[in-house]
Parts: sequence; C-alpha cells; structure tokens
Amino acid sequence: MALSELTTAGIAPVPGILDTLREVAARDRFLSALAGHQAGEGWMPLEDLPTSGMVERQMVGLGESYGTRDRRVIASMLVLRYGWYLAAPLIGSYMLEGKVPRTTGNVEVQPCPDGTLLVAFLRDAGAVIEGDPAESLPEVVAVGSREELRAGLRRELVEAHEPLVALLGRVTPFSTRTLWRMLADRWGEVCAWVGTVMGDPQGCALEGQRLLELPGAPWRRPPSFVYLEHAGRGRTFLARATCCCSYRLPGGAKCSTCPLLPEEERMAKMLAALEGSE
Repeated sequence: MALSELTTAGIAPVPGILDTLREVAARDRFLSALAGHQAGEGWMPLEDLPTSGMVERQMVGLGESYGTRDRRVIASMLVLRYGWYLAAPLIGSYMLEGKVPRTTGNVEVQPCPDGTLLVAFLRDAGAVIEGDPAESLPEVVAVGSREELRAGLRRELVEAHEPLVALLGRVTPFSTRTLWRMLADRWGEVCAWVGTVMGDPQGCALEGQRLLELPGAPWRRPPSFVYLEHAGRGRTFLARATCCCSYRLPGGAKCSTCPLLPEEERMAKMLAALEGSE
C-alpha cells in the first residue's frame, strides 16, 4: 500500500484514510472513489448537489434513456445509483481496513447525465479504532471499539444521503421513509458485494446486518441477508425490504429478491440464480 506523504519534518509517514480508499479501489473497481482529488471542471461539493439542478436533469435523462415517464421508476433508479456510488467506498474502507472516511466537507462529486456519479474524497479525514497508526493524522479521530466505528459509518452514510433524500421526497411520489429503505437495501447489497471481494460473505453479511439494524435509523425495517449453498457453492443474497420498480419498465420483471414476490417464489429464484440457471 502507498503511504501518505506528510511534510512535517521528523514525523514518519503512516498509512492514512486516503491510502485505504486507494487500496479499496485497487481491490475492486465497483468500490472505488478518487482519493486526494482536487476540484476541476464539472466537480462540485457534495453539499451543493441538491441545489445545482443536476438531480432533476439526471431524472429527465434517465426517463428518456429507459423510455419511461414513471417517476417512481426514475427515482428508484437514481437513488439506487447514488446509494452505491456514495456508499461503496465508505463501506469498503470499513470492511476491508477498519477505517471510515469523513463525508461532510470532504467529498466532491461529478454527476453525469446518465445518472452515474463520480465521487472523490479530498483529505485524510475520518475515524479509526484506537491503535491504528492513522490516528496520528490531524483530521482523524480514534474511537474505542468496532461498535463505535460502525455507528460512525452509519452516521456518515446517513449524512451523505440526507440532501438527496430530502430533494427526491419533494419531487417524486416516494415518502422519505421509503427512500431511506431503498438506500438501506442498496447498502446491504454493497455489504454483500464486499463479502464476495473479501471471500467472507457470511462475515460481511453479519456486519451489514449490524450496520442496518443500529437504533435510530430513518428506516423502520431493514433488509435481511440470506446465505444459500448448493453443490458446494455458497452465495449471500439480500432479501430486500423495498421494490426497485424495474418490473414497471417495458419488458421488465421482478428481481429474484423482490419483496413483492411470495416467499416461496423468492427462495426458488435465489436458488435458481445460485445454480446458474438464471
């Protein structure tokens, strides 16, 4: 892993939170964000995104791309995209190396017309567990336990997404609570994916369940994780609490983990996916 370059004389470089973000990106591109990025054309502070008009323009672009005016479908696609791009680097850093990057005042984004979102963390700022060498960095806070760090991760996730939820709650048919449940589903999917990357699907599912079940969440009912095995192969599925609405698109169908399906059908579809027949 690369080491943070500290310019203060006499202080040995230590692995920082930006280094962790780079390591996560090197492990898997779906968990990646830019680290140490400086502002450029098209980039804006995360806090400015809801007032920039870009979210509304992205919704128009998504509707045109998918041939739909159904604002439930469009909003669902957008919140799930944002829920991955913003959350994946945070959850990946926590799961892989026990570090939680700060989001407030430390993230820039570049929204694209197709609904994608480039994310960049600016400084070595965030939280680690006591004893981590990164606690010596000026903007890093050390906490006493994994439980405290997990609570800090959930706090960062909520704070990073609050402006988007507030905006979509005003311009779409979804309540803010439903939007939060969609995000909880998405974050659960990120946890399951990190489990695949780490080769520890059950351990990451357990961490994900603990993360999403923390008291005080803006969603009432979190998703649950289901681990299935067949013919020597195992896979973690997320039994989602909300529907992604993709079945409302032309030619669409309900996903294997859709909560609108009867439980028996959902289990059958998950087993079929595990067996490779879907």
